[in-house]
Amino acid sequence: MRTICLMCFLCFPVMINAGDIVSDFNADRWIVRTTARLDIDQGGDNRSLVINNRSDTLGIIKFNTDTRGAPFTYSADIATQNPAYLWLGLSFCMKSNLEGYYFTVDTSQTWMLFKYSHEGENLNSEIIYSSPHSFINMNENSLKVSKNGSEITLFANGRTLWSDTSSDFDSGSIGLVIHNNVTASISNIRWTDGAAAPTEVNCFAPDLVEDSLDGWYRGYARVFPSFIDSSIVLQSGDSLRSILMTNGEFDSSSIKATVSFSDGSTGGAYGVTFVDIVRTPDSTYYRNYAFVLNPEGEYYGVVKPDSLRFDWSQTGYTSILGGKAENTIVVSRDNDTYHFIVNGDSIVDANVEQDFDIDAAGIIAIPDTTAPRYVVMNCSFFAVSPGDNFECPVHFPGGTRLDIVRAVSDGDKFGMVFDPLGRKIHRFAGRHVDIIKSLPAGTFIVVPDETTTVAPGRIKILAR
Repeated sequence: MRTICLMCFLCFPVMINAGDIVSDFNADRWIVRTTARLDIDQGGDNRSLVINNRSDTLGIIKFNTDTRGAPFTYSADIATQNPAYLWLGLSFCMKSNLEGYYFTVDTSQTWMLFKYSHEGENLNSEIIYSSPHSFINMNENSLKVSKNGSEITLFANGRTLWSDTSSDFDSGSIGLVIHNNVTASISNIRWTDGAAAPTEVNCFAPDLVEDSLDGWYRGYARVFPSFIDSSIVLQSGDSLRSILMTNGEFDSSSIKATVSFSDGSTGGAYGVTFVDIVRTPDSTYYRNYAFVLNPEGEYYGVVKPDSLRFDWSQTGYTSILGGKAENTIVVSRDNDTYHFIVNGDSIVDANVEQDFDIDAAGIIAIPDTTAPRYVVMNCSFFAVSPGDNFECPVHFPGGTRLDIVRAVSDGDKFGMVFDPLGRKIHRFAGRHVDIIKSLPAGTFIVVPDETTTVAPGRIKILAR
């Protein structure tokens, strides 16, 4: 018996007609449905488990309850410290013979929805959809699935990953998937009536002072990004581009970033990019629409989709700084035109490509391919948002929207604790909870949960 304290990120959208189908998820109510050797222990409460898969076989457990049909929402926070795993997640509409849907994530920031179904005596698996996503974390994730009739919506850490229809299975129980030789902590298990509304996120403005890559997809970076002096450090390969990007609905958004050259070839480029993620039955690839500068500060470039090269154009603007000086890039969307602006000066306009669907935005480092050598860039500010204010409000459960520049209040508050970036920290039951003692200096937000009716409030942790 162990008490598990998790740090899980971001929040869930509003529940529609939510009410618990089951409220007791004790360890003895779960049944192992594969040949895996699993230890299932109770966590800190009846919504928490600790599962150790001690075998080389995928572990699947099914909750022992009556069959349930849509609409419903099933969610849980799942954490593991294992450095590599391929399948960790939820199953739903699950039968005793393992038929049903399976929603999993892995350490490469990729999610997958697949199904098991029988054809005669054979149990076959089929991938319905799979894709990388920047809001899937490597070790800790809040996962949720909503089913409303044949419509299935998947969430990770408060972001909608996918929403579409599938009518293979209409009802069943719920379950959990644990990869081979992995120990996972499961908490906040919820199975409720009603569907969860999909969310649309068109804004991202990380606080780089936190030195955190939360919200960034790192799979297209040739060298793992790092931080120095509250700036992201992104390095290209000697002949391949590096991109650090965040997923979102950015078709009508603009980008602002403060970037500088750090090291490598002065014949390369660095800047910002929109990304079209193209999925085929066999692969996933990325199309870039990038707006970049030459490290020497004398040239700018626009890299259009499907182009492996770009033609440098001389700036003619003394405001573009060379060397390791910082330049602030703004790519502003105006109907069918992008305005490329550097340090306040309008450099060039570019047409919006009609067949370019913007699924992500980020920063890009492009090597010098004429004499292959890497480029290293720093980014001390990044934001993508509709319009040009580049400020992102934080949304919280219960439909609450809090302005993160509002004055701090104090007092005994009960609910979930979030930081100003929207990352869920812990449940807070007044001033005396031990988890508060471990928080760093800063301002944190408390949003009431289902156990209280107090108004949203804030707690301020003073510097120690």
